[in-house]
Amino acid sequence: MGHKREFRAPTLASLENCMKLSQMAVQGLQQFKSPLLQLPHIEEDNLRRVSNHKKYKIKTIQDLVSLKESDRHTLLHFLEDEKYEEVMAVLGSFPYVTMDIKSQVLDDEDSNNITVGSLVTVLVKLTRQTMAEVFEKEQSICAAEEQPAEDGQGETNKNRTKGGWQQKSKGPKKTAKSKKKKPLKKKPTPVLLPQSKQQKQKQANGVVGNEAAVKEDEEEVSDKGSDSEEEELQQSIQRKERALLETKSKITHPVYSLYFPEEKQEWWWLYIADRKEQTLISMPYHVCTLKDTEEVELKFPAPGKPGNYQYTVFLRSDSYMGLDQIKPLKLEVHEAKPVPENHPQWDTAIEGDEDQEDSEGFEDSFEEEEEEEEDDD
Repeated sequence: MGHKREFRAPTLASLENCMKLSQMAVQGLQQFKSPLLQLPHIEEDNLRRVSNHKKYKIKTIQDLVSLKESDRHTLLHFLEDEKYEEVMAVLGSFPYVTMDIKSQVLDDEDSNNITVGSLVTVLVKLTRQTMAEVFEKEQSICAAEEQPAEDGQGETNKNRTKGGWQQKSKGPKKTAKSKKKKPLKKKPTPVLLPQSKQQKQKQANGVVGNEAAVKEDEEEVSDKGSDSEEEELQQSIQRKERALLETKSKITHPVYSLYFPEEKQEWWWLYIADRKEQTLISMPYHVCTLKDTEEVELKFPAPGKPGNYQYTVFLRSDSYMGLDQIKPLKLEVHEAKPVPENHPQWDTAIEGDEDQEDSEGFEDSFEEEEEEEEDDD
């Protein structure tokens, strides 16, 4: 008789190693190799010139993209013009994904209050851009700060900087809009009253006005809270319905790879983990439909003890190395609310039971009367 082996869930390290293995298989690189080797015409010999440069210490893809055009060109001076343009095209097409996180408890009166044992829902909004779209804004801002502010040269400089990674600079436009002033409206002149009447009216209006303002504020707060909770619940239901009804295409963006033999689409893994305890908090979600924006709900039970907890939201690529995103998630868990002893729903249930007992008693008395009539016959 062989002994049955107990099923053990995979550890966090095992899951993350599988995700890293997927990146290594697509890019054809070992785990601790530089992510710059994913670019064309960058090899081990040339990599030393880039990573060990005295002035520029480039270790990641983001470091290389964030350089100025002139600095980047001097750093990659060993490449010909055609090869340099190819490297820039591939570098600018790499994905840059940002995460917006919001934690709440749905199906509860207070969605922002996380209690012991409640089901926590973390809504993660993913926004995908290319490296060129993100860093061209930063470079345009830096270029605008470095250029001397001279009369008559502002517009010509703007026109000259168009092209390449400096096409979408909208910084100066926002500042121009903010300087506009709205015309002031004339207020109607108040009607003057005698001093005694004015004092009495101010006192009366002060007391009544304060009470009315307090009541209105309380009503507005309660209404806004209930409306926002209902809207969040409705939005969650609509997201589930859309996920069931819609079948999104898994064709997102083609992955650039020097060695992968087939066309590969860009997918991601999203999950929550406790880095201190090395435990998985939520099940990993495979994001296969991220083109521009995507909303994902990650659910997990709240901890069994009240307190402050530090978790981490991970977004890992299944194709690229060095493009993973990490964001902290803080949870404040409170004591669970006591169960109410008297609830109106239970009262209706009790009334229903009493009605059922009355009907059963009526049926029993009717059966007894029928038996007595048969005995008389």
